[in-house]
Amino acid sequence: MRYLLLFSEEAIKAVKEGVEKGEPVRGPFDAQILPLNNCNQACLFCPLYAGDAKLTAAHAPRFLEPAKIMEWDTFERIADGLEKLGGVERVHFTGGEPLLHPKIADMVARLKRGAPKASIGIVTNGILLEKTVDKLVDAKVDRISVSLNAADKTAYLKLSPSNKAEDFDKVVEGITKTASLAQNRNGPDISITSVLTRHNCDSVEGMYEIALKTGARNLTFIPLTPFEYEGKWSNEALIPSTGQFQKFKADLEKIIPKAQKNGIWMGYGSSNPDSAVLSADGKDLEKPCYAGFAFIVFWPDGNIRPCCNCEQVIGNIICHSLEKIWLSEAYREFRLKALSVEIPEKMQCMCKECGYLYENGWLNKQFLLK
Repeated sequence: MRYLLLFSEEAIKAVKEGVEKGEPVRGPFDAQILPLNNCNQACLFCPLYAGDAKLTAAHAPRFLEPAKIMEWDTFERIADGLEKLGGVERVHFTGGEPLLHPKIADMVARLKRGAPKASIGIVTNGILLEKTVDKLVDAKVDRISVSLNAADKTAYLKLSPSNKAEDFDKVVEGITKTASLAQNRNGPDISITSVLTRHNCDSVEGMYEIALKTGARNLTFIPLTPFEYEGKWSNEALIPSTGQFQKFKADLEKIIPKAQKNGIWMGYGSSNPDSAVLSADGKDLEKPCYAGFAFIVFWPDGNIRPCCNCEQVIGNIICHSLEKIWLSEAYREFRLKALSVEIPEKMQCMCKECGYLYENGWLNKQFLLK
């Protein structure tokens, strides 16, 4: 399983020891950084655009915050803090569209200097990749994941109607150039992720052809995230039907052997392989959550949240050091509530849509509940 690469033995021991002591013994091993929260694409399934604005404002106002770009001083405080706490193993730059930040390559290089063993990744829609990838390779970025949710321009524009047809070509060109640099200059791993919707669930072979053409080594289909507010799903109209999903799985099984022969990993990256959506069931929600020991998210304004689907702000890196925030009483309260499974009602966390379901479950099963 490719997800096992996330956890080093040292990180697992640290999380386990921290849980036993009731406080972390090291810093987070997985950090997500949003260098900005605006985007040059408006995908229909994105929480910034999907669903009723009033419900989003009531339950997840972070998605509606005004556009802001992270200042360099703010980023330096993040980098310094992660270096001082020690142990960070994986960093994701997300957004918004991280390649819109004029200093994104400098950010990667700065983190590499302070945490040379950490794996630094960027999640991008790929429109600006061809123009920026040279600097990113020079900065020693480890992973670039391109979100391409269609195999042709027609489906691409259905899911991102604000874009232009030529943007699809730019994405393909960016992936191709990145794959070439990866091969010739020992550059980053390049992968494609595709959010599964009723507009692209019949495009397994088409997406495979793009991976083959561009040189991408990984192609992962991921489930649609239906953010649920007051019993309503934000993007219900995009969910594949049962028949569409079953056909998708059958198509995927047929194409995987061909992909393997050509050195391409293909799969459906979901904690529930029998569902077209990311939605935790009751058993998942009954498990302790270890986000407060393992993960952290930095927003462009300096706000710190314990995970990407939590509304609660634990502190702000501009006002206090990361060490002070990480060891604060507010973080301690979060950890205790998360371990006792008190998240949804008391902590403003959207646990049904948690992107760390697999990792959290793995921690439970392999180490922490023995």
